[in-house]
Order: sequence, then C-alpha cells, then structure tokens
Amino acid sequence: MHEQIMSIVNVAIMYSLIVIAALIISLALTYAALRIKVITRDAVIPSVLVGFMILLGGPSSIVPFIVFLGSSSALTKIGVERKEELGTAEDVRGRNWKQVLAVGLIPSALALLAA
Repeated sequence: MHEQIMSIVNVAIMYSLIVIAALIISLALTYAALRIKVITRDAVIPSVLVGFMILLGGPSSIVPFIVFLGSSSALTKIGVERKEELGTAEDVRGRNWKQVLAVGLIPSALALLAA
C-alpha cells in the first residue's frame, strides 16, 4: 500500500513539474514576443494561455505551431511597404488578443486533447 501511495505521489510531482515548466516557458516566450513586437500588450494573457496549452501538448504540438507562427509573422512583415501601397498591409505592430486567439485557440485545444 505504501508503495502505491509513493508511486501516486511521484506521478503527481512529475506532472506538477511539467505544468510549472510549461507555464514558465510560456511566460518567457510571451515576454520575448512582446519585446520583439510580435504581439501587443493586450495579447499577453491570451499568448501565455495559448503557449501554455501548446506546451502541455508536447513536442508533436510545439514544433508545428512554432513553424506556423514564425512563418506567418515573418510573411506579415516582408514587403510591408509594397503591401501598404496596395492597401493590403496588416498592422505590423504585433498581433492583438483577437488575432492570438484566432490563430492559437484551435491548435492549443487540439494539443490539450492530444496530450
């Protein structure tokens, strides 16, 4: 009986450490995104939540999301002068909270379901 309790405690500790690590990494990545103006201030909380959920999904969720987010952010900024001339430019000050949720809510929910 004692061994079973210790096993349960060890599993609980392991999952707690994973959750704490995911939260810390999500906070750090959100801070970095804010500093390099990938997101706006109003997108901080949604970014932390989306990042946290993606990180909990594991490596199979993280890599595709980073590739998508990085490429979409880069493509938004490439040729912005020409896009402004055509009137098709997006706001390059960073994604706001609505954009973060639009881009990240479904992948983060799927990551949690996959985990």
